[in-house]
Amino acid sequence: MKPAPEAVSRSDSGISLITSAEELRRVLPSADATARAALSLVTALLAALRDRGVLSRPEIDDVLADAAAVSGSDGRLIGRVRAELDRRAELDRQGDEAE
Repeated sequence: MKPAPEAVSRSDSGISLITSAEELRRVLPSADATARAALSLVTALLAALRDRGVLSRPEIDDVLADAAAVSGSDGRLIGRVRAELDRRAELDRQGDEAE
């Protein structure tokens, strides 16, 4: 039987990995901090999928609409994700034009 992993372990790249809910609560003690971390993660993930051609803009809109429907969100959080994705896409376009 393998020993239980530490709450925070280091990967080969030196990145800290959170491996338990308890460690997550310690690192992100407030609901606001947890929400910000989750939004940042979702935004980065969707942007990466879009940039790699895995998801198109309409498919991302479908994902966000489904998330809003499931969460009963009033749209502010979903709107923030959309706005950040648009901002990143615009920065990418500007970078492409500069090259």
